[in-house]
Amino acid sequence: MAKRLFLLPGVGADERLFDEQRSCAADLHVIEWIAPVAPDEPLIDYAQRLAATIDTSRPFVIGGASFGGMVALEVARHVQPDAVMLIGSCRSPSLLPSSYRFLRAGSDLVPDALFGRTFAAAPLIASRFGARSREHRHLFSGMLRQTPPSFVRWAARAITRSDRFAYTAPTPPYTI
Repeated sequence: MAKRLFLLPGVGADERLFDEQRSCAADLHVIEWIAPVAPDEPLIDYAQRLAATIDTSRPFVIGGASFGGMVALEVARHVQPDAVMLIGSCRSPSLLPSSYRFLRAGSDLVPDALFGRTFAAAPLIASRFGARSREHRHLFSGMLRQTPPSFVRWAARAITRSDRFAYTAPTPPYTI
C-alpha cells in the first residue's frame, strides 16, 4: 500500500496547484486551507487547528509548497508524520528571499481594496512564482483571485512573526 502524502499549497493557491502530481502519487491528499480565527492568530495555533483535519490513522508524509511548506512544518509538530517535504519553501523566516522581508509592512499598510488590484496583476507576476506557460499563468491568476485578501494578510503576518518553523524531524534517514 502506498504511503499517504498530504500537501499544502502555497498562499494564494489551492488543490489545483498539485493537479499534475496526482498522476505520480497514488495516495495524494491536498489539505484545504481553513480560515484564521483572528487576523493575529499565531501560526502555531493555526497549525494545531489545521492538524485536527488530517487523518493520521495510517503512516503518512506531509509537505507543502512555499507558505504551505512552512505551515506543514508547524502542523508536523501535532501529527508525527514519517517525513516532512518542503517544495520551494524554507525552515525559517530568516531564510526568506529579501524581497519577502517587506511582507509585514505591506500586510499592515495595504488595504483590502488594493490587494484586489494587486491580484488583478497576477498574470504579470506569475512567472516569479514559477508559472511559465500561458496555461500555468492563467491557473495562477485564477487561484490568486479566489484567495481572500484577509487570508493573504494573515499569512504575511504569521510568517513574519515566527522565529522559525518548529518541527524537528526524528532521526533520518527515511525511505519514502
